[in-house]
Amino acid sequence: MKTVLLTGCSSGIGRDAAHHLTEKGWRVLATCRKEEDAETLRAEGFESFALDLASEESVSAGVARALSLGPVHALVNNGAFALPGAVEDLPRGGLRQIFETNLFGTHDLTRQLIPHFRANGEGRIVTISSVLGLVGIPWRGAYVATKFALEGLTDVLRVEMADTPIRISLIEPGPIGTAIRLKSIPHFERWIDWENSPRRRQYEDTLLKRLYQPAAKKDRYELPPSAVSAKIAHALGSANPRRRYYVTTRPISRASESASCPRAHWTGSRAGASQRHAKRSLHLCCRLRLPCRPRDPRDRGSGLCPRRKVQQPQCQPPDALAHRGAGRRAAGHHRLRLVAGG
Repeated sequence: MKTVLLTGCSSGIGRDAAHHLTEKGWRVLATCRKEEDAETLRAEGFESFALDLASEESVSAGVARALSLGPVHALVNNGAFALPGAVEDLPRGGLRQIFETNLFGTHDLTRQLIPHFRANGEGRIVTISSVLGLVGIPWRGAYVATKFALEGLTDVLRVEMADTPIRISLIEPGPIGTAIRLKSIPHFERWIDWENSPRRRQYEDTLLKRLYQPAAKKDRYELPPSAVSAKIAHALGSANPRRRYYVTTRPISRASESASCPRAHWTGSRAGASQRHAKRSLHLCCRLRLPCRPRDPRDRGSGLCPRRKVQQPQCQPPDALAHRGAGRRAAGHHRLRLVAGG
């Protein structure tokens, strides 16, 4: 039985993943920041202990504790928190605190386990990022910054470790039904002086309602934590794990999405080719089920796609597509293929 060290297991994705991986035959070392949460997990039958990513001493002690229990074959970096608020209202101390957990602690834990993986001749590292590591949205600046940094650091680590038996994957969930919003309130109240902000009215109209008033129903594109757990299990168990796993809702149909989003492009195979090559290439807004922004009139004729800050043919509906070429999204790291005709 292989062993996986999992962070952030007090609730949400981490807790669900702990149960899911146990069912898949993994021995799970389920860690969380607070000892009382570890006690709850131990009562559920898990091997659990406290590991606070914001503390260097706690990370080192956690690694020593895990290795004292036997070989560790995999690491799932899940622990993180959010600090909502406008970027202009975000003090240095708040940004430092969220980076300590979401980036520095995660990196420190990963770095300390890599020598063990090398010595074992195998290792899997699965890091939970977010679609907010690909695109930014208002009020999430601090969290977005940590996830962008985590994506970059993980990408470079994966390339550098290509000559080792250690395999590294990123998982990028969209909206997931967890308590992350509720748990962000203490951080918001500590660091964000919204009452003296020039955006006070906007806080009152949007963010405060979202934080303090429970939604009557779940977000439109929200998925359960089990959707992420399934990707984690694949990344850990597959002989050829993917570099990235998107965890988002699927469009109802290609036709309906093509009609609703002018940025939807078809990339199909020539007549007689296998259907598996007839894939859909969408702008990141469509792939991640985010609202499409109307085309900026100032971009007309400039050859600049409003969601791509590089020179590309203007986005057109499939029936008007007449361009050839290829381009890489700087944020999304995927190819957008534009082909003409059949």
